[in-house]
Amino acid sequence: MAKRIFTAEQKSAIETENKTLLVSAAAGSGKTATLTERIIQRLTSNENPEDISGMLIVTFTNAAVEELRSRIGSAIKEKLLEEPENKRLEHQLYMLPSARISTIDSFCNDILKNNAEKFGISPGYRIADPIEASILASSVWTALINAAYNGELTDVTSPEDFEELASCLTAVKNDSALEEIFELLYDKTKSIEEGSDIYFRFAKRLEDGTKLPTEENIYARYAINCAKSAASHYIGLYKKLEEELSGGSVGEDKYLTVLYSDLQALNNIMSAKTYAEMKRSLSHTFNPLPRITDKTDAQKKFAAARDNLKEALSKKIHDRYFVYTEEEWQEHLRTLSKLIGTLAGFVDRFDKVYFEEKRRRAILEYSDIEKLTYMSLYSKDGTLTELACSLREQFTSVYIDEYQDVNALQNKIFAAISKSSNRFMVGDIKQSIYGFRSARPEIFADMKNTFPPLDKSDSDTASIFMSKNFRCDRGIIDFVNDIFDLMFGIAKDSIGYVNEDRLEYAKIHSEGEPEYTVPEIHLFAKDSV
Repeated sequence: MAKRIFTAEQKSAIETENKTLLVSAAAGSGKTATLTERIIQRLTSNENPEDISGMLIVTFTNAAVEELRSRIGSAIKEKLLEEPENKRLEHQLYMLPSARISTIDSFCNDILKNNAEKFGISPGYRIADPIEASILASSVWTALINAAYNGELTDVTSPEDFEELASCLTAVKNDSALEEIFELLYDKTKSIEEGSDIYFRFAKRLEDGTKLPTEENIYARYAINCAKSAASHYIGLYKKLEEELSGGSVGEDKYLTVLYSDLQALNNIMSAKTYAEMKRSLSHTFNPLPRITDKTDAQKKFAAARDNLKEALSKKIHDRYFVYTEEEWQEHLRTLSKLIGTLAGFVDRFDKVYFEEKRRRAILEYSDIEKLTYMSLYSKDGTLTELACSLREQFTSVYIDEYQDVNALQNKIFAAISKSSNRFMVGDIKQSIYGFRSARPEIFADMKNTFPPLDKSDSDTASIFMSKNFRCDRGIIDFVNDIFDLMFGIAKDSIGYVNEDRLEYAKIHSEGEPEYTVPEIHLFAKDSV
């Protein structure tokens, strides 16, 4: 078999040692081959070989686990053909079936199985069937909702406060509709460190906001920033339109007069420092445009931009955030704090009762396993437990595939069991698909933004881009880049989208095969499919 030739970026990902690496690997960039080769080189190194029993290799699906195990096995066998007397390689092949190559769920399950009694859980627990869990959760929601209405949860909420919360959450006087909303809100807490306590924090943040000047609470500050962001955008647009309206055509001097009036209003928005100042600035009265029969293109463009500006400032910002007086803002914060406090207490009670019912039946959901694994690795003060420190010493290297799809709890779990310079994370933010399981691609984006490029890194962390695509034709590459340049360009700051994120055409074409084919998009009406 011909020896594979790796690109410079792939070689860096394979050979770099003693760093925590984030590899942003585009589709078709040879990610799995690179990951496998890195593992094999660690296992077969002459100077400092690792043992496969000290490696943790984690991915998302059972199919991916089996593919990785198969590839590693094939690579070891290939090395053994070159070195048939190598007893160490034979041992690695022998240990491969028991190696820690698993899904995230399986890895967490293994940890919890050995620590279940710490949480009062039978070590023989089983994973609840989704339908079974749904029926049990529904019965608990129903019982708690009835108890709240009947005044039987006075340590959590009064019937009046609960009814007020219910009327805010759903206009339908139906317990099943209310249960559905509670379930949705509860699901949002399953994969975060705070769990259901997050709603208590929201309530406290709102209460704290009532003690500050309006413009200093985070919600009013957000509203003010939205207004300034819109004003900044339109100031830039108006500057360009000013140049186009300076061509000397009929009526353009009158259009410029209107433009300068609008610019003054936009500058007032940018200079507003308090809520009251911003409210006044947004109440600007727009002068009418001059009546001209045959408008130039520049005049039409300005009129359209102005309509969008008025829509943005009036309906999207003023009518959403600045219709209230400062006293009304404070009253809204107090009311919301009380409502979310009621929500927090009710969701927290459900969490405790539901978990107790599952524990009594010796069943758990995967979200429970993740949460309990996290609690096994971190003390209440946020320091690492003895178990976490033990696992850190046990794992010589930690490999996680598809890192763009981890959630907040999973990220903390991997941080707990990794050393500062032995984690290898590979993923592609453009391929995040696990939003339904609370994936947080912004975790990957934050790392990509903060980990320095490998050639500029003098710390324990570094990033590598593998952007060459060996799978697709040039037309597909260009099409995909155009789409993501537009989509991710809009969120450039939060995602950290840079030129290295773009796909780079690298496919080797067969003789006679056309190098460029323009992609076609076929759209079908839903009813016709």
